[in-house]
Amino acid sequence: MTLRIRCLAGCGFLLLLPSLCFCSDWPQWRGPDRDGRIADAPKTWPEELDQSWQVEVGEGHSSPVIVGKYAYIFTRQADNEVVRRLELGTGKVVWSKKYPVQYQIHSAARGHGKGPKSTPVVAEGKLVTLGISGVLSCYRTDDGQQPPLS
Repeated sequence: MTLRIRCLAGCGFLLLLPSLCFCSDWPQWRGPDRDGRIADAPKTWPEELDQSWQVEVGEGHSSPVIVGKYAYIFTRQADNEVVRRLELGTGKVVWSKKYPVQYQIHSAARGHGKGPKSTPVVAEGKLVTLGISGVLSCYRTDDGQQPPLS
């Protein structure tokens, strides 16, 4: 299975969230308490789930995070690392930021690809990412701009 397909499958649950109406944020890896549990998951699940939308995400092993009505994804597309804010209900890209990344894969990790491995985290209106080459970035969640260093 290619990395692109793996990442699409990993983000697949985003397509189902609007119909499942989860109320909790999922602002970091494995959720709010980092235990992989959904506190307000439905007691019963529908027999079939309907796909509301889809978006090509790129490659990598970074998990999406969710805060409010938005999902944030961090992937690699061509020679760029890309972070995006998507509307959960429609899949519409609200903002997208990218930067070029040169990265040579070590032969032992060739099967993992060049995409980011680190899941972003959202806190206090900021989104923080750690790229495959060690680039640490911070974005304001509302507009994707980088706040000034203080």
